[in-house]
Amino acid sequence: MLKVISNFLVSVVLSLGVSLCSNFCVVGQAHAASAVFEGRTIPLLTTANYCELGADTQYFQMTKMMLGKSVKLGAIVAPCEDIKALKSGTKHTLPHYLALMQIGIENNFVKFPLGTFVYVNLVSSFRANDLTKFENEVNLKLKPLNAKLTNSRYKLVQKTDKVVIYSAFGNFAYKDSSHEVSLLGLTTLSHTIPVAVYAFDEDPTDSKLKASFEELKLALSAF
Repeated sequence: MLKVISNFLVSVVLSLGVSLCSNFCVVGQAHAASAVFEGRTIPLLTTANYCELGADTQYFQMTKMMLGKSVKLGAIVAPCEDIKALKSGTKHTLPHYLALMQIGIENNFVKFPLGTFVYVNLVSSFRANDLTKFENEVNLKLKPLNAKLTNSRYKLVQKTDKVVIYSAFGNFAYKDSSHEVSLLGLTTLSHTIPVAVYAFDEDPTDSKLKASFEELKLALSAF
């Protein structure tokens, strides 16, 4: 199933890539959240009816644990009704959300003065053939929360002169639920700061991935 979805994802990105790389379409945007990286405020644009998840919530902290030392999580936004359900306890996870991050270079969070072209070539050289070590480190942190990540896979989807698009898939179990999950993201420079935004989906489908990619295009327009 995931192989079929992954192949579909590549076709979606290739078909929409021209507008992503050159036109940066902005339609119906709302300023749902922002984060301060290197002294500069970076906005996260979304469609309407998105709310920000508090950084003091367990779900935010759990997500932060899963991202590793080379990523600084700045903001998470999701449909407002899902945020409310998470806070009330009727849901334990967010079925879909967007996250804004700063990317570290060799674990250092600094500006990257060499330009976007050099940055995207550096990032696209990353290869993750075996994520066992990553999973072990993450699961050690997640164990007290009764959560576990398994069967992780990473794929470089597309690289242009301005942006790198990537995807990741896996299985995530938390409390009494278990889901196949996807992460579709992009990274670039914003005012020489390495930033990234990704869309997370539980139980991904073709339509969910296509909608997530459209959301990433909107978020990119602010960078």
